[in-house]
Amino acid sequence: MKQIMVNHPGDGEWVMTRVGGMFNEKTDHCVSLHRDGEIAGGLVYTSYFGNSIMMHVAGSEDNWPTRDFIWMIFDYPFNQLGVDMVLGPVASTNTRALSVDTRLGFVPVARIADVYAPGVDLIILQMKKRDCRWLRMKPRKYRSNARSEYA
Repeated sequence: MKQIMVNHPGDGEWVMTRVGGMFNEKTDHCVSLHRDGEIAGGLVYTSYFGNSIMMHVAGSEDNWPTRDFIWMIFDYPFNQLGVDMVLGPVASTNTRALSVDTRLGFVPVARIADVYAPGVDLIILQMKKRDCRWLRMKPRKYRSNARSEYA
C-alpha cells in the first residue's frame, strides 16, 4: 500500500540526513512516500523566499516516486505557495541525482566550488513554473487546494 505523508514524524530528518543537511521542524516541510509502512523516499522544502524555494530529495529505492507524487511536489510550491522557481542543491559527485533532476526538467544555473569538500562542488538546479511539465498532468487521486481553483 502506498501513502503520501506530509510532515510525518522523522521523515524530514531521514531525507536531510541522506542529502547531507539538517531538518528544522519549525521552518522546513517534508512530503514523503511510504510503501507498506516504510518510507520509500521524500523531499524537504527549505529556504522559502517568496519567489523561490529549495527542494531536497532522497529515496531508498529506484523508481520510488509515483506520477501523483511528482505532480504534488511541484503543485505545492508553484500553485499553492505561488513561487516562480524551485531550486535544487546537488553535490557535483552525485551524478545519479543530477541525471534524474535534469530528466525531471531542472537546469543547472550555478556552480560553487568546494562546498561539500575539496573538489566536490555545489550545483544549483532550477525549475521555473513556466517550464514545469508536471503541472499539466492530471493526478489520479489528488487535487490542488490552490486558491485559483476555488475562486
